[in-house]
Formats: sequence, C-alpha cells, structure tokens
Amino acid sequence: MQCIVRYLSEEKSVENAMLLRECINMDVAGAREYTKGITGILHQCLNRKEEDNFTKMLDYIQEHYQDSGLTFEEVAAVGGISKSYLSKLFRAKLNMSYIEYLILVRLDKACILLRTTDIRVNEISQMVGYANVPSFRRTFKDRYGVSASEYRKREREDAESK
Repeated sequence: MQCIVRYLSEEKSVENAMLLRECINMDVAGAREYTKGITGILHQCLNRKEEDNFTKMLDYIQEHYQDSGLTFEEVAAVGGISKSYLSKLFRAKLNMSYIEYLILVRLDKACILLRTTDIRVNEISQMVGYANVPSFRRTFKDRYGVSASEYRKREREDAESK
C-alpha cells in the first residue's frame, strides 16, 4: 500500500490525486480489499501479456518452421522470456515440449505437401525445415508408422476411392 501511495503522490494528475485521497482515508480492512483488487488486476494483466507473448511465439514458429536453423533461443526472445520459462510454458499450455511442437508443425506441413504436390520427399524435407533428410524420414515414420512415400501413396489411393 505504501508503494501505491508513493506512486500516486509522485505522479501528478487529477485521477491520482483522487485515488491518493481514497488510499489515505482507508481503514485497514479497506486497504486489504483495495490491495487484493489491485493484485487481481495485476495478475490479469500478466496472464494476458503471457497469452499474447505465447501467441507471438506460436505465430513466429508457424512463419519460420521451414528454417532449419530456428532456435529455441530465438523463439524465447520473440516472447521476451527465458529458455527455461519457454519450456515450462509449452508444457503447461500444450502438454508438449517446444521441440515436439516444432516437429508437429513441420510434419503437418510435410503431410500437406505430400498430399497436394508431386514434389520429391527429399525436397519436401528441406522445405519444412529438415537439413538432414534421413532425420526427416525417421521422424516421419516414427510419427505416422509409414514412410513419407507410403503416406503419399495411401492418401492418394484414399482420395481416388472417394
């Protein structure tokens, strides 16, 4: 409460003068309620800011997934947070790690390309951010249970049978 009073008295405005008068005239119970209210507002602001920053990071990943050099540090910097907090945030919000999310985005984009184009698998792997083609092939097979080529063939057969 002392910090609030100090701030209100330093910042000269009509609104602050009115708030300062209210603070000075409060009893202990009133001060407690006022402090709880202010704390609630601050928590809401922080949560909103965290949501905005998280959305910025997700958008950044969506825009830069094809960059094989996309780093953990780069994404954390976009959100204005530390690398360790980035890890906690991804776990809390998406129930997965940053790298799991990045892989998911890359493989989803690869699936779209496999279904809708005739681009070679090697080229697709590079287009979605894999510098190492064998790594892409292994990750794709682990995720979908079939190779990228088999996935393309199966999806096209399914589309033709409909």
